[in-house]
Amino acid sequence: MATPHQEPYEYIPITEPDGIRLIVLQPSSERAAAVHCSIIHTTLRHAREEIFEHYTALSYVWGDTNDTTFISVEGHRLQVTKNLECALRYLRDEKRVLHVWADGVCINQQDNDEKGKQVQQMGEIYEIAHHTVIFLGECDAATKAVLIEMLACHENGIAYPKAEEGRLILKRILARPWFYRIWILQELVMSHDPRLQLGNIRFPWRTLSRLKALFPDQEARYRASNDLGPEACFSHPTQANLGNVSTNLMGSFQVVDQMNKAKSVFEKSQVDSKYSTEGKAGESTTSKDMFSETVDPLLSAMDARRGFLASDPRDRVFAHLGFGDYLGLTPDYGMNCQQVFKTFAERHTSATDSIDIFSYVEDIELEHRMKGLPTWAPDWTRRQENPRYRVLTSQASASWYGKTIYGGDESRPNSSFGAHNFQAGCFTSKAFYMASITKLGRVFDTTSYERKSIYKSDLTRCTLSWMLDQSGIENVEKELNEMFQYNERSFGEFAAGELQSAKEKDGCLLDGRRLAVLECNPSPVLGRPRLINSFALVPASSKEGDLIYYPQWSTLSHVLRPVGTPYGNHPKENKTVHMIGVCFSALFTFRDYLRTWMNYELEGEKQGPAEFITIY
Repeated sequence: MATPHQEPYEYIPITEPDGIRLIVLQPSSERAAAVHCSIIHTTLRHAREEIFEHYTALSYVWGDTNDTTFISVEGHRLQVTKNLECALRYLRDEKRVLHVWADGVCINQQDNDEKGKQVQQMGEIYEIAHHTVIFLGECDAATKAVLIEMLACHENGIAYPKAEEGRLILKRILARPWFYRIWILQELVMSHDPRLQLGNIRFPWRTLSRLKALFPDQEARYRASNDLGPEACFSHPTQANLGNVSTNLMGSFQVVDQMNKAKSVFEKSQVDSKYSTEGKAGESTTSKDMFSETVDPLLSAMDARRGFLASDPRDRVFAHLGFGDYLGLTPDYGMNCQQVFKTFAERHTSATDSIDIFSYVEDIELEHRMKGLPTWAPDWTRRQENPRYRVLTSQASASWYGKTIYGGDESRPNSSFGAHNFQAGCFTSKAFYMASITKLGRVFDTTSYERKSIYKSDLTRCTLSWMLDQSGIENVEKELNEMFQYNERSFGEFAAGELQSAKEKDGCLLDGRRLAVLECNPSPVLGRPRLINSFALVPASSKEGDLIYYPQWSTLSHVLRPVGTPYGNHPKENKTVHMIGVCFSALFTFRDYLRTWMNYELEGEKQGPAEFITIY
């Protein structure tokens, strides 16, 4: 390693707009030998056009920033983390010089301006790299021997004979910190040829998932009992796989499956965007266009990796900007965390002309939310204690999630009022008052749900009966008959499907939500609503007196709380609110009812409940 008497290495500034540095890693036949290298300057354009000397991008875990050592750079010493020094020792060749990009060396970590510019280019850096090596750490002799045997079995297409030993090794590999580092998703997704490396064993990334086939009995049981399905493409990690060894091997692969699906979604969106651009002369296709027909990779990736490892909380946004170049947001380490999260929410809302980002607001009590952050801007440092299945509401997203509650774009009202009206940290929009929560039912406890003997063959009727009973309805049978007579059982059908799902797999939309009874105030031309319209699934932190609004620029209704509470003060209490979260209302499951109600208010035949609201 570099010796203390050597002078510290001094960086030469990067002057080109697309300039980067590369490590020229010197060879060594001795694994324990000190790392010697030099640094050269080049550009992304030159690297993309280069046909001889390509570079390899390194993806690794920084580790403890206080646990450092030195490497020798052009005869000078440079302080790096021990994890990076270890990765460079294992990555170097025995005889040939290797060009490597690694952020801990190629970016001057003491220069925030340079750091912000380089971070903005990281997606392209990994995209251009000829290879990406994912270094998971050193490998002991026992792990090495088993892994070599498993890779050989995979090559020959046979099951691994030492099943218990193999499962344990794989679980330990999948529990390594790299899988839970916030930056690695962008690095993996952007790389066209990622390879895993443990110690000196290196193999293609795609092989990792295929190692499941070495244990066919486990995989069959996993698929039967814990099928993730397309709606779990970016679902939250479980506590079991956040750094611990999962008791179930296939469950340990969940994070890997999510990464692969994220990579597939991004690659498909890039292909669709390219062909759409080429197919329409004179027209350009922006990144936001691709989100109209698929899952938003940016928000989904950020939501899935909440709570993962990040030494700087601002990186929870910056690490994913490669998915959202349409935002025009540059990493700026001069901003504090609240400013980064707020600016990101503003840019996303403005760029997409939607307020879909509101559905990612954390469901916790207001007094426990990040101080100085508007309630409409998600706090990406918060991982939900009750991970919940998310529902997207466009028709196109149904093919991904399969659980579309609302009608899609055709039920959205027309409006010339933009969703991106931000002033002094507030969000202002036109919304339709729907109802106030006058009573919260008990939390949906799916274990208490049992089919009544008289409804065993009718899941919907049984579920509706159970919901009405939870709400204190005296004449349940009479109300049930009226619901079925007027064909007003959509919410019950939805809830029935969710309760059935809860019985059969790990999670459903009821998780982490409450059943609320609403005081409905519909337009008088529609008459008295049926009782089933008074149900909603609301965030667990909702309280009596909260309001439900249906903003014009949203396909979801939202629970809002008047500001005239201990959390703030404002003279216009009825229009100044805090964001609590997204809710699912029975009233808006009826598409025709919703369209009629909204059109009635828009036409202005009578004074409707539409009003401007300001969310703080």
